[in-house]
Amino acid sequence: MLRLLASALVLAAAPAWCADAVSFSADIQPLLEKQCWSCHSQAQKLSELDLTSRESALAGGVHGPAIVPGKPDESRLMQHVTGKVAPQMPLGAPLPDAGIAMLRAWIEQGAPYDAVQPRTAAKKQGLSDEDRQWWAFRKPVEVAPPEPADDAWRKNPIDGYVFAALAEKGLQPAPRADKRTLIRRAYLDLVGLLPPPERVERFVRDDSPDAWPKLVEELLASSHYGERWGRHWLDVVRYADSSGYEHDYDYPNAWRFRDYVIQSFNQDKPYDRFIREQLAGDELADSDYDTLIATGFYRIGARVLFREKDNPDYRYNYLDDMIQTSSRAFMAMSVECARCHDHKFDPIPQADYYRMMAIFFPHIRYDFPLAPPDVIAAHDAETAALEAKIKPLQAEIRRIEKPYRDRRKAEKLLEFPQEIQDAVNTPEEQRTEGQRLLAEQVLTVGGGSIDSILSAQDRARLDALDAQLKALEKQMPPDLPLAMGIRDGDYRSAPDGRGDEVQPGKGAREVYDSVGPFVPALGKPYTPPQAHLLPNADYRDKARGRARSAQRPRRPGGLPAQAA
Repeated sequence: MLRLLASALVLAAAPAWCADAVSFSADIQPLLEKQCWSCHSQAQKLSELDLTSRESALAGGVHGPAIVPGKPDESRLMQHVTGKVAPQMPLGAPLPDAGIAMLRAWIEQGAPYDAVQPRTAAKKQGLSDEDRQWWAFRKPVEVAPPEPADDAWRKNPIDGYVFAALAEKGLQPAPRADKRTLIRRAYLDLVGLLPPPERVERFVRDDSPDAWPKLVEELLASSHYGERWGRHWLDVVRYADSSGYEHDYDYPNAWRFRDYVIQSFNQDKPYDRFIREQLAGDELADSDYDTLIATGFYRIGARVLFREKDNPDYRYNYLDDMIQTSSRAFMAMSVECARCHDHKFDPIPQADYYRMMAIFFPHIRYDFPLAPPDVIAAHDAETAALEAKIKPLQAEIRRIEKPYRDRRKAEKLLEFPQEIQDAVNTPEEQRTEGQRLLAEQVLTVGGGSIDSILSAQDRARLDALDAQLKALEKQMPPDLPLAMGIRDGDYRSAPDGRGDEVQPGKGAREVYDSVGPFVPALGKPYTPPQAHLLPNADYRDKARGRARSAQRPRRPGGLPAQAA
Protein backbone atom coordinates (compact mmCIF):
# COMPACT_ATOMS: atom_id res chain seq x y z
CA MET A 1 0.00 0.00 0.00
CA LEU A 2 2.87 2.42 0.78
CA ARG A 3 4.38 1.70 -2.64
CA LEU A 4 1.02 2.41 -4.31
CA LEU A 5 0.68 5.68 -2.39
CA ALA A 6 4.21 6.77 -3.20
CA SER A 7 3.75 5.97 -6.87
CA ALA A 8 0.50 7.94 -7.00
CA LEU A 9 2.23 10.99 -5.51
CA VAL A 10 5.04 10.73 -8.04
CA LEU A 11 2.57 10.42 -10.93
CA ALA A 12 0.59 13.42 -9.75
CA ALA A 13 3.67 15.59 -9.19
CA ALA A 14 5.77 14.74 -12.22
CA PRO A 15 3.72 13.79 -15.30
CA ALA A 16 6.63 14.51 -17.62
CA TRP A 17 8.63 11.51 -16.46
CA CYS A 18 5.96 9.30 -14.85
CA ALA A 19 6.40 6.51 -17.44
CA ASP A 20 9.87 5.81 -16.09
CA ALA A 21 8.46 5.60 -12.55
CA VAL A 22 6.24 2.55 -13.25
CA SER A 23 7.94 -0.83 -13.28
CA PHE A 24 6.04 -3.98 -14.20
CA SER A 25 7.97 -6.29 -11.87
CA ALA A 26 8.01 -3.83 -8.94
CA ASP A 27 4.62 -2.08 -9.33
CA ILE A 28 2.25 -3.75 -11.78
CA GLN A 29 2.96 -7.44 -11.19
CA PRO A 30 2.20 -7.30 -7.42
CA LEU A 31 -1.06 -5.49 -8.17
CA LEU A 32 -2.15 -7.96 -10.88
CA GLU A 33 -1.03 -10.92 -8.79
CA LYS A 34 -3.08 -9.82 -5.80
CA GLN A 35 -6.16 -8.49 -7.56
CA CYS A 36 -6.46 -10.22 -10.95
CA TRP A 37 -4.55 -13.45 -11.42
CA SER A 38 -6.61 -15.57 -9.05
CA CYS A 39 -9.43 -15.43 -11.63
CA HIS A 40 -7.60 -14.54 -14.86
CA SER A 41 -4.60 -16.85 -15.31
CA GLN A 42 -3.74 -20.13 -16.98
CA ALA A 43 -4.98 -22.05 -13.96
CA GLN A 44 -8.23 -20.06 -13.64
CA LYS A 45 -9.36 -18.46 -16.88
CA LEU A 46 -12.70 -16.83 -16.18
CA SER A 47 -14.23 -15.18 -19.25
CA GLU A 48 -11.35 -16.94 -21.06
CA LEU A 49 -9.04 -14.09 -20.03
CA ASP A 50 -5.42 -14.65 -18.95
CA LEU A 51 -3.52 -11.59 -17.66
CA THR A 52 -0.29 -13.36 -16.74
CA SER A 53 1.46 -12.56 -20.06
CA ARG A 54 1.42 -9.67 -22.49
CA GLU A 55 0.40 -11.92 -25.39
CA SER A 56 -2.63 -13.35 -23.61
CA ALA A 57 -3.68 -9.93 -22.25
CA LEU A 58 -3.58 -8.46 -25.77
CA ALA A 59 -5.48 -11.46 -27.14
CA GLY A 60 -8.10 -10.93 -24.45
CA GLY A 61 -11.11 -13.09 -23.62
CA VAL A 62 -14.74 -13.37 -24.59
CA HIS A 63 -15.14 -9.57 -24.62
CA GLY A 64 -12.04 -8.83 -26.69
CA PRO A 65 -8.55 -7.52 -25.88
CA ALA A 66 -8.02 -6.50 -22.26
CA ILE A 67 -5.28 -3.99 -23.08
CA VAL A 68 -4.75 -1.60 -26.01
CA PRO A 69 -1.10 -0.45 -25.60
CA GLY A 70 -0.79 3.33 -25.31
CA LYS A 71 -4.60 3.77 -25.03
CA PRO A 72 -5.82 3.23 -21.47
CA ASP A 73 -9.29 4.66 -22.14
CA GLU A 74 -9.85 2.05 -24.89
CA SER A 75 -8.54 -0.81 -22.74
CA ARG A 76 -11.24 -2.99 -21.16
CA LEU A 77 -8.98 -3.55 -18.17
CA MET A 78 -9.11 0.18 -17.36
CA GLN A 79 -12.81 0.40 -18.17
CA HIS A 80 -13.58 -2.33 -15.63
CA VAL A 81 -11.27 -1.13 -12.84
CA THR A 82 -12.66 2.42 -13.13
CA GLY A 83 -16.25 1.18 -13.18
CA LYS A 84 -17.06 2.62 -16.62
CA VAL A 85 -18.01 -0.90 -17.71
CA ALA A 86 -19.84 -3.24 -15.34
CA PRO A 87 -18.97 -5.16 -13.32
CA GLN A 88 -16.34 -3.01 -11.64
CA MET A 89 -13.17 -5.00 -11.00
CA PRO A 90 -11.87 -6.40 -8.80
CA LEU A 91 -15.12 -7.71 -7.35
CA GLY A 92 -15.69 -6.63 -3.78
CA ALA A 93 -13.47 -3.64 -3.07
CA PRO A 94 -12.41 -1.40 -6.01
CA LEU A 95 -8.76 -0.53 -6.62
CA PRO A 96 -7.48 2.53 -4.81
CA ASP A 97 -6.90 5.61 -6.93
CA ALA A 98 -3.15 5.05 -6.70
CA GLY A 99 -3.46 1.60 -8.25
CA ILE A 100 -5.71 2.89 -11.04
CA ALA A 101 -3.23 5.71 -11.80
CA MET A 102 -0.39 3.21 -11.90
CA LEU A 103 -2.23 0.95 -14.37
CA ARG A 104 -3.07 3.92 -16.57
CA ALA A 105 0.57 5.06 -16.69
CA TRP A 106 1.74 1.52 -17.43
CA ILE A 107 -0.68 1.16 -20.37
CA GLU A 108 0.28 4.62 -21.65
CA GLN A 109 3.91 3.50 -21.83
CA GLY A 110 2.89 0.45 -23.89
CA ALA A 111 2.01 -2.10 -21.17
CA PRO A 112 5.42 -3.81 -21.16
CA TYR A 113 5.86 -7.12 -19.31
CA ASP A 114 9.36 -7.66 -17.88
CA ALA A 115 11.29 -10.84 -18.56
CA VAL A 116 10.49 -11.94 -14.99
CA GLN A 117 8.22 -14.99 -15.01
CA PRO A 118 4.86 -14.03 -13.48
CA ARG A 119 4.21 -15.76 -10.17
CA THR A 120 0.65 -16.98 -10.61
CA ALA A 121 -1.44 -16.55 -7.50
CA ALA A 122 -4.01 -19.11 -8.61
CA LYS A 123 -3.96 -22.49 -6.93
CA LYS A 124 -2.42 -25.32 -8.84
CA GLN A 125 -4.67 -28.15 -9.92
CA GLY A 126 -5.08 -30.93 -7.40
CA LEU A 127 -4.37 -30.99 -3.68
CA SER A 128 -1.02 -30.63 -1.97
CA ASP A 129 0.01 -32.62 1.09
CA GLU A 130 -0.73 -29.54 3.15
CA ASP A 131 -4.20 -29.30 1.62
CA ARG A 132 -4.90 -32.90 2.60
CA GLN A 133 -4.34 -32.00 6.23
CA TRP A 134 -7.36 -29.70 6.14
CA TRP A 135 -9.38 -30.28 9.30
CA ALA A 136 -12.47 -31.58 7.48
CA PHE A 137 -10.38 -34.24 5.68
CA ARG A 138 -8.84 -35.75 8.80
CA LYS A 139 -10.38 -38.71 10.57
CA PRO A 140 -11.53 -38.10 14.14
CA VAL A 141 -9.03 -39.21 16.76
CA GLU A 142 -10.21 -40.65 20.05
CA VAL A 143 -8.85 -38.64 22.97
CA ALA A 144 -8.88 -39.78 26.59
CA PRO A 145 -11.19 -37.53 28.63
CA PRO A 146 -9.73 -35.54 31.52
CA GLU A 147 -9.60 -37.30 34.88
CA PRO A 148 -11.54 -35.25 37.47
CA ALA A 149 -9.92 -34.88 40.89
CA ASP A 150 -13.34 -35.26 42.51
CA ASP A 151 -14.65 -38.87 42.45
CA ALA A 152 -18.21 -37.54 42.26
CA TRP A 153 -17.40 -36.35 38.71
CA ARG A 154 -16.29 -39.74 37.39
CA LYS A 155 -19.71 -41.20 36.60
CA ASN A 156 -19.63 -40.26 32.93
CA PRO A 157 -16.70 -39.38 30.61
CA ILE A 158 -18.47 -36.14 29.71
CA ASP A 159 -18.26 -35.12 33.36
CA GLY A 160 -14.49 -34.97 33.07
CA TYR A 161 -14.68 -32.30 30.34
CA VAL A 162 -17.23 -30.25 32.31
CA PHE A 163 -15.19 -30.45 35.50
CA ALA A 164 -11.96 -29.53 33.67
CA ALA A 165 -13.61 -26.48 32.07
CA LEU A 166 -14.94 -25.34 35.43
CA ALA A 167 -11.52 -25.80 37.06
CA GLU A 168 -9.84 -23.82 34.27
CA LYS A 169 -12.17 -20.89 34.98
CA GLY A 170 -11.79 -21.22 38.75
CA LEU A 171 -15.46 -22.09 39.15
CA GLN A 172 -17.11 -24.50 41.55
CA PRO A 173 -19.79 -26.95 40.36
CA ALA A 174 -23.36 -25.87 41.03
CA PRO A 175 -25.26 -27.73 43.75
CA ARG A 176 -27.03 -30.94 42.73
CA ALA A 177 -30.47 -30.15 41.24
CA ASP A 178 -33.58 -31.29 43.08
CA LYS A 179 -35.82 -33.92 41.49
CA ARG A 180 -38.45 -31.44 40.27
CA THR A 181 -35.76 -29.49 38.42
CA LEU A 182 -34.23 -32.70 37.02
CA ILE A 183 -37.46 -34.00 35.51
CA ARG A 184 -38.23 -30.60 34.01
CA ARG A 185 -34.77 -30.48 32.40
CA ALA A 186 -35.09 -34.04 31.10
CA TYR A 187 -38.49 -33.43 29.50
CA LEU A 188 -37.52 -30.14 27.86
CA ASP A 189 -34.21 -31.51 26.64
CA LEU A 190 -35.36 -34.88 25.29
CA VAL A 191 -38.95 -34.31 24.11
CA GLY A 192 -39.33 -30.51 24.16
CA LEU A 193 -42.41 -30.62 26.39
CA LEU A 194 -43.08 -29.82 30.03
CA PRO A 195 -43.66 -32.87 32.24
CA PRO A 196 -47.27 -33.61 33.29
CA PRO A 197 -47.82 -32.80 36.99
CA GLU A 198 -48.70 -36.40 37.86
CA ARG A 199 -45.43 -37.63 36.27
CA VAL A 200 -43.48 -35.08 38.30
CA GLU A 201 -45.06 -36.29 41.53
CA ARG A 202 -44.42 -39.93 40.68
CA PHE A 203 -40.74 -39.19 39.98
CA VAL A 204 -40.35 -37.17 43.18
CA ARG A 205 -41.81 -40.05 45.26
CA ASP A 206 -39.65 -42.69 43.54
CA ASP A 207 -36.69 -43.27 45.88
CA SER A 208 -35.22 -46.20 43.93
CA PRO A 209 -31.60 -45.80 42.77
CA ASP A 210 -32.64 -46.27 39.12
CA ALA A 211 -35.40 -43.65 39.14
CA TRP A 212 -33.35 -41.25 36.99
CA PRO A 213 -32.17 -43.86 34.40
CA LYS A 214 -35.75 -45.14 34.10
CA LEU A 215 -37.01 -41.63 33.40
CA VAL A 216 -34.37 -41.07 30.73
CA GLU A 217 -35.13 -44.40 29.02
CA GLU A 218 -38.84 -43.62 29.14
CA LEU A 219 -38.29 -40.30 27.36
CA LEU A 220 -35.91 -41.82 24.79
CA ALA A 221 -38.61 -44.37 23.98
CA SER A 222 -41.23 -41.65 23.48
CA SER A 223 -42.32 -40.79 19.92
CA HIS A 224 -41.85 -37.15 20.93
CA TYR A 225 -38.09 -37.74 21.15
CA GLY A 226 -37.81 -38.06 17.36
CA GLU A 227 -40.04 -35.03 16.89
CA ARG A 228 -37.84 -32.98 19.24
CA TRP A 229 -34.48 -33.96 17.79
CA GLY A 230 -35.40 -34.82 14.21
CA ARG A 231 -36.27 -31.19 13.57
CA HIS A 232 -32.59 -30.27 13.84
CA TRP A 233 -31.74 -32.65 10.99
CA LEU A 234 -34.66 -31.25 8.99
CA ASP A 235 -33.06 -27.81 9.39
CA VAL A 236 -29.73 -29.18 8.14
CA VAL A 237 -31.34 -30.60 4.97
CA ARG A 238 -33.46 -27.41 4.39
CA TYR A 239 -36.80 -29.23 4.82
CA ALA A 240 -39.93 -27.36 3.72
CA ASP A 241 -43.49 -28.32 2.81
CA SER A 242 -43.48 -26.11 -0.30
CA SER A 243 -41.17 -25.21 -3.19
CA GLY A 244 -40.44 -21.56 -2.41
CA TYR A 245 -39.83 -18.89 -5.05
CA GLU A 246 -42.76 -16.83 -6.32
CA HIS A 247 -45.12 -19.77 -6.95
CA ASP A 248 -44.36 -21.65 -3.72
CA TYR A 249 -46.19 -24.82 -4.74
CA ASP A 250 -47.07 -27.30 -2.02
CA TYR A 251 -45.10 -30.55 -1.74
CA PRO A 252 -48.03 -32.89 -1.00
CA ASN A 253 -45.79 -35.83 -0.05
CA ALA A 254 -42.96 -34.02 1.74
CA TRP A 255 -44.40 -35.12 5.08
CA ARG A 256 -43.28 -38.67 4.35
CA PHE A 257 -39.62 -37.55 4.46
CA ARG A 258 -40.30 -35.61 7.66
CA ASP A 259 -41.82 -38.72 9.26
CA TYR A 260 -38.94 -40.85 7.98
CA VAL A 261 -36.47 -38.62 9.84
CA ILE A 262 -38.54 -38.72 13.02
CA GLN A 263 -38.84 -42.51 12.87
CA SER A 264 -35.10 -42.86 12.23
CA PHE A 265 -34.35 -40.99 15.44
CA ASN A 266 -36.92 -43.01 17.37
CA GLN A 267 -35.46 -46.26 16.00
CA ASP A 268 -31.94 -45.17 16.95
CA LYS A 269 -30.90 -45.91 13.38
CA PRO A 270 -27.09 -46.12 12.90
CA TYR A 271 -25.81 -42.85 11.49
CA ASP A 272 -23.97 -44.46 8.56
CA ARG A 273 -27.17 -46.21 7.50
CA PHE A 274 -29.08 -42.94 7.90
CA ILE A 275 -26.64 -41.25 5.49
CA ARG A 276 -26.69 -44.08 2.92
CA GLU A 277 -30.48 -44.13 2.76
CA GLN A 278 -30.68 -40.40 1.99
CA LEU A 279 -27.81 -40.32 -0.49
CA ALA A 280 -28.65 -43.52 -2.39
CA GLY A 281 -31.76 -45.13 -0.94
CA ASP A 282 -32.92 -46.26 -4.39
CA GLU A 283 -29.60 -48.03 -5.04
CA LEU A 284 -29.35 -50.11 -1.86
CA ALA A 285 -29.52 -53.87 -2.18
CA ASP A 286 -32.08 -53.99 0.63
CA SER A 287 -34.08 -50.95 -0.46
CA ASP A 288 -37.64 -50.65 0.79
CA TYR A 289 -40.31 -47.97 1.08
CA ASP A 290 -38.33 -46.14 3.77
CA THR A 291 -35.15 -45.95 1.71
CA LEU A 292 -37.09 -44.66 -1.31
CA ILE A 293 -38.73 -42.01 0.88
CA ALA A 294 -35.26 -41.08 2.17
CA THR A 295 -34.20 -39.88 -1.29
CA GLY A 296 -36.65 -37.02 -0.76
CA PHE A 297 -33.54 -35.45 0.80
CA TYR A 298 -32.74 -34.23 -2.73
CA ARG A 299 -36.25 -33.00 -3.53
CA ILE A 300 -37.27 -30.81 -0.61
CA GLY A 301 -35.14 -27.78 -1.51
CA ALA A 302 -36.33 -24.60 -3.20
CA ARG A 303 -37.50 -25.20 -6.78
CA VAL A 304 -39.30 -22.98 -9.31
CA LEU A 305 -41.39 -25.82 -10.83
CA PHE A 306 -42.81 -23.54 -13.52
CA ARG A 307 -41.69 -23.37 -17.17
CA GLU A 308 -38.76 -25.63 -16.32
CA LYS A 309 -38.32 -26.73 -19.94
CA ASP A 310 -38.18 -23.13 -21.10
CA ASN A 311 -35.43 -22.47 -18.55
CA PRO A 312 -33.03 -25.46 -18.63
CA ASP A 313 -30.51 -23.44 -16.60
CA TYR A 314 -32.73 -23.95 -13.54
CA ARG A 315 -31.45 -27.51 -13.34
CA TYR A 316 -27.90 -26.31 -12.65
CA ASN A 317 -29.16 -24.24 -9.73
CA TYR A 318 -30.94 -27.32 -8.37
CA LEU A 319 -27.79 -29.39 -8.77
CA ASP A 320 -25.88 -26.69 -6.92
CA ASP A 321 -28.45 -26.92 -4.11
CA MET A 322 -27.96 -30.70 -3.94
CA ILE A 323 -24.17 -30.31 -3.83
CA GLN A 324 -24.33 -27.56 -1.20
CA THR A 325 -26.71 -29.47 1.04
CA SER A 326 -24.78 -32.75 0.76
CA SER A 327 -21.38 -31.17 1.40
CA ARG A 328 -22.58 -29.13 4.37
CA ALA A 329 -24.56 -31.97 5.94
CA PHE A 330 -22.02 -34.77 5.47
CA MET A 331 -18.64 -33.06 4.93
CA ALA A 332 -18.91 -29.93 7.11
CA MET A 333 -17.81 -27.88 4.10
CA SER A 334 -19.39 -25.29 1.82
CA VAL A 335 -18.16 -26.01 -1.70
CA GLU A 336 -20.48 -23.80 -3.77
CA CYS A 337 -17.73 -21.21 -4.40
CA ALA A 338 -16.04 -23.80 -6.62
CA ARG A 339 -18.97 -23.67 -9.05
CA CYS A 340 -17.27 -20.73 -10.76
CA HIS A 341 -13.61 -21.03 -9.70
CA ASP A 342 -11.24 -22.92 -7.46
CA HIS A 343 -12.27 -22.27 -3.87
CA LYS A 344 -10.43 -19.22 -2.56
CA PHE A 345 -9.90 -20.55 0.96
CA ASP A 346 -10.74 -24.25 1.23
CA PRO A 347 -8.79 -26.90 -0.75
CA ILE A 348 -11.56 -27.53 -3.28
CA PRO A 349 -10.60 -27.33 -6.98
CA GLN A 350 -13.33 -26.37 -9.42
CA ALA A 351 -12.91 -29.71 -11.17
CA ASP A 352 -13.87 -31.49 -7.92
CA TYR A 353 -17.10 -29.50 -7.77
CA TYR A 354 -18.02 -30.75 -11.23
CA ARG A 355 -16.99 -34.28 -10.34
CA MET A 356 -19.54 -34.04 -7.54
CA MET A 357 -22.07 -32.66 -9.99
CA ALA A 358 -21.46 -35.63 -12.28
CA ILE A 359 -22.59 -37.92 -9.45
CA PHE A 360 -25.95 -36.18 -9.17
CA PHE A 361 -26.39 -35.15 -12.81
CA PRO A 362 -28.23 -38.24 -14.18
CA HIS A 363 -31.01 -37.97 -11.62
CA ILE A 364 -34.66 -37.35 -12.39
CA ARG A 365 -37.35 -36.16 -10.03
CA TYR A 366 -39.48 -39.23 -9.49
CA ASP A 367 -42.46 -40.06 -7.29
CA PHE A 368 -42.16 -43.66 -6.12
CA PRO A 369 -45.47 -45.58 -5.82
CA LEU A 370 -45.55 -47.18 -2.39
CA ALA A 371 -47.31 -50.39 -3.41
CA PRO A 372 -46.38 -53.95 -4.49
CA PRO A 373 -45.38 -54.38 -8.18
CA ASP A 374 -48.58 -56.25 -9.11
CA VAL A 375 -50.76 -53.51 -7.61
CA ILE A 376 -48.77 -50.83 -9.48
CA ALA A 377 -49.05 -52.75 -12.77
CA ALA A 378 -52.81 -53.19 -12.41
CA HIS A 379 -53.24 -49.50 -11.49
CA ASP A 380 -51.16 -48.36 -14.49
CA ALA A 381 -53.04 -50.63 -16.91
CA GLU A 382 -56.44 -49.43 -15.72
CA THR A 383 -55.32 -45.79 -15.87
CA ALA A 384 -53.83 -46.18 -19.38
CA ALA A 385 -57.02 -47.79 -20.70
CA LEU A 386 -59.16 -44.92 -19.43
CA GLU A 387 -56.72 -42.26 -20.66
CA ALA A 388 -56.86 -43.81 -24.13
CA LYS A 389 -60.59 -43.12 -24.13
CA ILE A 390 -60.23 -39.63 -22.62
CA LYS A 391 -57.63 -38.20 -25.04
CA PRO A 392 -59.80 -38.32 -28.19
CA LEU A 393 -62.61 -36.57 -26.32
CA GLN A 394 -60.24 -33.81 -25.16
CA ALA A 395 -58.88 -33.41 -28.69
CA GLU A 396 -62.41 -33.07 -30.07
CA ILE A 397 -63.26 -30.42 -27.44
CA ARG A 398 -60.15 -28.42 -28.42
CA ARG A 399 -61.07 -28.70 -32.12
CA ILE A 400 -64.58 -27.34 -31.52
CA GLU A 401 -63.40 -24.53 -29.26
CA LYS A 402 -60.46 -23.39 -31.43
CA PRO A 403 -62.26 -21.03 -33.85
CA TYR A 404 -64.12 -19.40 -30.99
CA ARG A 405 -60.95 -18.92 -28.93
CA ASP A 406 -59.12 -17.53 -31.97
CA ARG A 407 -61.96 -15.05 -32.44
CA ARG A 408 -61.79 -13.94 -28.80
CA LYS A 409 -58.01 -13.47 -29.02
CA ALA A 410 -58.36 -11.40 -32.19
CA GLU A 411 -60.95 -9.20 -30.45
CA LYS A 412 -58.73 -8.88 -27.40
CA LEU A 413 -55.75 -7.89 -29.55
CA LEU A 414 -57.67 -4.89 -30.89
CA GLU A 415 -57.71 -3.45 -27.38
CA PHE A 416 -53.91 -3.09 -27.43
CA PRO A 417 -51.93 -0.21 -29.05
CA GLN A 418 -51.12 -0.50 -32.76
CA GLU A 419 -47.43 -1.31 -32.22
CA ILE A 420 -48.41 -4.34 -30.12
CA GLN A 421 -50.88 -5.49 -32.79
CA ASP A 422 -48.14 -5.14 -35.40
CA ALA A 423 -45.74 -7.18 -33.24
CA VAL A 424 -48.23 -10.04 -32.88
CA ASN A 425 -49.23 -10.02 -36.55
CA THR A 426 -45.61 -10.06 -37.77
CA PRO A 427 -44.40 -13.63 -38.51
CA GLU A 428 -42.27 -14.89 -35.65
CA GLU A 429 -39.10 -15.26 -37.71
CA GLN A 430 -39.38 -11.64 -38.91
CA ARG A 431 -39.97 -9.97 -35.52
CA THR A 432 -37.44 -7.57 -34.08
CA GLU A 433 -36.20 -8.17 -30.55
CA GLY A 434 -38.64 -5.58 -29.22
CA GLN A 435 -41.54 -7.11 -31.15
CA ARG A 436 -40.62 -10.55 -29.86
CA LEU A 437 -40.82 -9.37 -26.24
CA LEU A 438 -44.17 -7.64 -26.86
CA ALA A 439 -45.62 -10.69 -28.61
CA GLU A 440 -44.47 -13.08 -25.87
CA GLN A 441 -46.34 -11.06 -23.27
CA VAL A 442 -49.54 -10.55 -25.25
CA LEU A 443 -49.90 -14.04 -26.73
CA THR A 444 -50.06 -15.59 -23.27
CA VAL A 445 -53.13 -13.47 -22.42
CA GLY A 446 -56.36 -15.39 -22.87
CA GLY A 447 -59.25 -13.99 -24.86
CA GLY A 448 -61.87 -14.57 -22.20
CA SER A 449 -64.95 -16.78 -22.02
CA ILE A 450 -66.38 -18.22 -25.23
CA ASP A 451 -69.72 -19.28 -23.74
CA SER A 452 -71.66 -16.31 -25.12
CA ILE A 453 -70.52 -16.84 -28.73
CA LEU A 454 -70.95 -20.61 -29.03
CA SER A 455 -73.53 -21.81 -31.52
CA ALA A 456 -76.37 -23.90 -30.12
CA GLN A 457 -75.12 -26.93 -32.03
CA ASP A 458 -71.53 -26.64 -30.77
CA ARG A 459 -72.71 -25.99 -27.21
CA ALA A 460 -74.74 -29.18 -27.27
CA ARG A 461 -71.76 -31.17 -28.63
CA LEU A 462 -69.45 -29.74 -25.95
CA ASP A 463 -71.95 -30.55 -23.19
CA ALA A 464 -72.20 -34.15 -24.40
CA LEU A 465 -68.42 -34.52 -24.61
CA ASP A 466 -68.01 -33.01 -21.13
CA ALA A 467 -70.50 -35.51 -19.70
CA GLN A 468 -68.56 -38.39 -21.26
CA LEU A 469 -65.31 -37.03 -19.82
CA LYS A 470 -66.71 -36.75 -16.31
CA ALA A 471 -68.07 -40.28 -16.48
CA LEU A 472 -64.67 -41.66 -17.48
CA GLU A 473 -62.83 -39.59 -14.87
CA LYS A 474 -65.06 -41.06 -12.14
CA GLN A 475 -63.85 -44.51 -13.19
CA MET A 476 -60.21 -43.60 -12.59
CA PRO A 477 -58.65 -45.73 -9.84
CA PRO A 478 -57.69 -43.88 -6.65
CA ASP A 479 -54.16 -42.51 -6.57
CA LEU A 480 -51.52 -44.77 -5.12
CA PRO A 481 -49.54 -43.42 -2.14
CA LEU A 482 -46.40 -41.69 -3.46
CA ALA A 483 -43.00 -40.76 -2.06
CA MET A 484 -41.15 -37.83 -3.61
CA GLY A 485 -37.60 -38.92 -4.41
CA ILE A 486 -35.08 -39.31 -7.22
CA ARG A 487 -33.74 -42.10 -9.41
CA ASP A 488 -31.60 -42.58 -12.52
CA GLY A 489 -33.10 -41.42 -15.80
CA ASP A 490 -32.89 -38.84 -18.58
CA TYR A 491 -34.28 -35.51 -17.41
CA ARG A 492 -34.53 -34.31 -21.01
CA SER A 493 -37.44 -36.70 -21.60
CA ALA A 494 -39.38 -35.56 -18.54
CA PRO A 495 -43.14 -35.06 -19.04
CA ASP A 496 -44.24 -31.46 -19.38
CA GLY A 497 -44.89 -29.72 -16.07
CA ARG A 498 -46.59 -26.50 -15.08
CA GLY A 499 -46.18 -23.81 -17.73
CA ASP A 500 -44.32 -26.13 -20.13
CA GLU A 501 -47.12 -26.30 -22.69
CA VAL A 502 -46.11 -24.96 -26.09
CA GLN A 503 -47.57 -21.50 -26.73
CA PRO A 504 -47.04 -18.87 -29.42
CA GLY A 505 -44.30 -16.42 -28.53
CA LYS A 506 -42.50 -18.65 -26.02
CA GLY A 507 -39.66 -19.32 -28.45
CA ALA A 508 -37.94 -22.60 -29.23
CA ARG A 509 -37.04 -25.08 -26.51
CA GLU A 510 -33.54 -26.40 -25.99
CA VAL A 511 -32.79 -29.09 -28.56
CA TYR A 512 -30.89 -32.15 -27.30
CA ASP A 513 -29.10 -34.96 -29.10
CA SER A 514 -29.34 -38.67 -28.25
CA VAL A 515 -32.08 -38.34 -25.65
CA GLY A 516 -32.82 -41.47 -23.63
CA PRO A 517 -36.01 -42.60 -21.89
CA PHE A 518 -37.21 -40.68 -18.86
CA VAL A 519 -37.26 -43.90 -16.82
CA PRO A 520 -34.84 -46.67 -17.94
CA ALA A 521 -36.51 -49.96 -18.77
CA LEU A 522 -35.29 -53.30 -17.49
CA GLY A 523 -33.19 -55.18 -20.04
CA LYS A 524 -32.62 -52.13 -22.24
CA PRO A 525 -29.39 -50.10 -22.43
CA TYR A 526 -29.26 -46.84 -20.54
CA THR A 527 -26.68 -44.08 -21.10
CA PRO A 528 -26.71 -41.27 -18.50
CA PRO A 529 -26.91 -37.75 -19.97
CA GLN A 530 -23.54 -36.00 -20.11
CA ALA A 531 -22.68 -33.46 -17.43
CA HIS A 532 -20.96 -30.24 -18.52
CA LEU A 533 -18.88 -27.77 -16.57
CA LEU A 534 -21.22 -24.80 -16.79
CA PRO A 535 -20.54 -22.25 -14.02
CA ASN A 536 -23.27 -19.80 -14.99
CA ALA A 537 -25.57 -22.21 -16.86
CA ASP A 538 -25.62 -19.65 -19.68
CA TYR A 539 -28.06 -21.20 -22.15
CA ARG A 540 -29.10 -17.76 -23.36
CA ASP A 541 -25.94 -16.94 -25.31
CA LYS A 542 -26.24 -19.93 -27.65
CA ALA A 543 -24.80 -18.39 -30.82
CA ARG A 544 -21.61 -17.09 -29.24
CA GLY A 545 -21.28 -20.19 -27.07
CA ARG A 546 -21.53 -22.63 -29.96
CA ALA A 547 -19.10 -20.63 -32.05
CA ARG A 548 -16.51 -20.87 -29.25
CA SER A 549 -17.19 -24.44 -28.15
CA ALA A 550 -14.59 -26.02 -30.41
CA GLN A 551 -11.80 -23.82 -29.05
CA ARG A 552 -12.59 -24.16 -25.33
CA PRO A 553 -9.88 -25.71 -23.18
CA ARG A 554 -10.64 -28.92 -21.33
CA ARG A 555 -10.16 -29.38 -17.63
CA PRO A 556 -8.85 -32.40 -15.73
CA GLY A 557 -11.00 -35.45 -16.21
CA GLY A 558 -12.03 -34.43 -19.73
CA LEU A 559 -14.58 -31.86 -18.56
CA PRO A 560 -15.11 -28.97 -21.02
CA ALA A 561 -14.46 -25.53 -19.57
CA GLN A 562 -18.01 -24.45 -20.36
CA ALA A 563 -20.97 -25.62 -22.39
CA ALA A 564 -23.27 -23.76 -24.72
